[in-house]
Amino acid sequence: MWYFWLLEKGGEMAVNRQGLSDFLLQQGVPQDKVKNAMALVEPLFLVAEGKRKILLPPTEETKPEVLAALQGLFGQEQARKVLLVSSSEPFARPEWMTEESYQKAVQATLVNTLGATLMNTLLDTLEDTLGDMLWVMLGAKLEDMLRVTLVNTLLNMLWGTLEDTLWDMLWGTLFFYFGFLLAGEEHEERVAKLAALTQVIAKVWLPFGVKSDEPGCWLVMVA
Repeated sequence: MWYFWLLEKGGEMAVNRQGLSDFLLQQGVPQDKVKNAMALVEPLFLVAEGKRKILLPPTEETKPEVLAALQGLFGQEQARKVLLVSSSEPFARPEWMTEESYQKAVQATLVNTLGATLMNTLLDTLEDTLGDMLWVMLGAKLEDMLRVTLVNTLLNMLWGTLEDTLWDMLWGTLFFYFGFLLAGEEHEERVAKLAALTQVIAKVWLPFGVKSDEPGCWLVMVA
């Protein structure tokens, strides 16, 4: 992908809330908007610090909230419904399989199986829908500054917590949210829509992508 050349997997870095906040203020984002943005992503800082699990169980609000966020960004035609995928029990354990072998099978096959099931990932859809617009607005220098800041303040500390493909979904959402926040007040409506998706991910439920044999059906990873 277009961002990996900036990343070094692993490391013993600590999260840096102040670094992200200072960067946004230095780029002219109003203080009240910076405060709101930092509150929005605070749950992810807690995950990076080991104070919260990366995936949470679904609630009654999960499906409607995720669907509303996806429809707000991509429209009802591209987001008709969501299906929840449990990361801990994606399919029933056969009677012949031990619990240990079942957990190994789940860990080894879940993400790969999901990848083969998808038409487009969340990151693909964000890039196809908003990518060209964002690159033009930010320019190469600010785009690179945003990438480095997100990696050094939060994302590198989450890398070891997530499978690479799930990390892509988190990365894409945060990059587009903060990117349009930097782009200025004329993009407030789009920022609000990206904030709704960021809030979903921060809860933490991860929209994975669109099912290949059912356009408009999104798979969402939960605990």
